[in-house]
Amino acid sequence: FILVFLGVGTVLFHATLRYDMQVLDKIGMYYMITYWFTLLYVEGKRDTNLYNVSLIFASCVCAAIWFTERETFLHQFSKIFLIVTYALSFIYIFFGGATLSRRCRNKVCETLFDRCYWIWICSVVFWFIDKFFCDFHQ
Repeated sequence: FILVFLGVGTVLFHATLRYDMQVLDKIGMYYMITYWFTLLYVEGKRDTNLYNVSLIFASCVCAAIWFTERETFLHQFSKIFLIVTYALSFIYIFFGGATLSRRCRNKVCETLFDRCYWIWICSVVFWFIDKFFCDFHQ
């Protein structure tokens, strides 16, 4: 479900370049990162309270962004909070993924992690290029 939500939000944003669709795109990315961060942190145990609380908390942050006006303090604070927790979650996912790939003691796990890491690096580079040219095309 999260991947479909992310895909729809991304398509809508890049098709329209409207702010509300950009927020929808960010919400999809935030849910995806929160889900994987939480899953890695609780070591795959979905029946823990932390798993449920984390996803409910992410829903509250996203609702605060989606249902408030762009200029309000709550909207801006929630966006800043989203960006900070997004970045910290990404860092944790990479360190956790590296730890898991080493713990696996299998060359296939390490190779998979390395390839995923380089795909992510390329994605970030292309995202920066997209962000630069998005302003140019408006």
